[in-house]
Amino acid sequence: MTSLSSSTSFPPLNREFPWVRYWRVSEASNTSKVSDDSPQEAEDHFLFLPSKEAAEMGFTVPTSLRKLPDLLKSPALVLLGRPGAGKTTELKQAYDKKLFSEDASSVLYQRASSSAGQDASAIMAKVAKLEADGRPIRLLVLDGADEWLMEDSRFLNALEELLQERRQRSTAPELRLVISCRAAEWPEGKLAHLWPTGQFTVAKLCQLDEVSARAFVRAHLGETAESFWEEVHQLKLHFLAIWPHSLSGLVEEFRENNGALPATLFDLVKRTALRRSDVHHSETDPERRKRLREHDAPVVWTYRLASRAAALSCFSGWRC
Repeated sequence: MTSLSSSTSFPPLNREFPWVRYWRVSEASNTSKVSDDSPQEAEDHFLFLPSKEAAEMGFTVPTSLRKLPDLLKSPALVLLGRPGAGKTTELKQAYDKKLFSEDASSVLYQRASSSAGQDASAIMAKVAKLEADGRPIRLLVLDGADEWLMEDSRFLNALEELLQERRQRSTAPELRLVISCRAAEWPEGKLAHLWPTGQFTVAKLCQLDEVSARAFVRAHLGETAESFWEEVHQLKLHFLAIWPHSLSGLVEEFRENNGALPATLFDLVKRTALRRSDVHHSETDPERRKRLREHDAPVVWTYRLASRAAALSCFSGWRC
């Protein structure tokens, strides 16, 4: 183990690090079932990528892996993933880089975290109003369907009905859809019947490949990167190092703990949970600090935090 000197300084964690991310496309069109049964598709180790050497030798390496720019060509796209896997970050970067094929003025981008209280009717009403004002919307991006579902369990059903009504109106311009959701919360087959076979794509965000993970650690820990990976290996924490959110937490813990990780997984989970329970510790929601400063958190969010704490205690054996 290499201790960090008091003079050691590191760059701030880059929450928008330019990861190279891959999505695994559903094998069957117009379903939401993404296979993860084969060893190459398991999510307990770094993502396996077909080797460049095999391609250079002329071998065809079948893969269902795609990058987001390629997926965005689909008329309807459902993006699934684990909590903290990076779905919002990927979508935001695509929007900022203008990777959507449509002109920015014809894209309506709605994030659940900043659209509290808006149901499906309100969202589609906004689309209609913009079109009435001379700004036709060609692409609707909904980031965080699982959060809307927490507020209204009928959110997707209502959205499905409204999209169906719109498609039946011959005067309504064609509306493409991109929607993200936690994989566990997405009902299989939902919305698929609204588009012809081949026009509805479901993809799940994969874990990091080892090259990308090591690039992130090297960028934030410099010469101590190898010491970090030795700690990860010793404590058997690879299952945390394969996801951007938890890898960032490991790096943060390593830096704050003088170049070491807690001795046990229990201590790591406990320290991370305590740090992230601080209302001013903003991880993925930059507006959280402003929204919660000197204000009580809304009951629905307090309940959500309590639910996660209960799940955490079951997982770790630590009773709150």
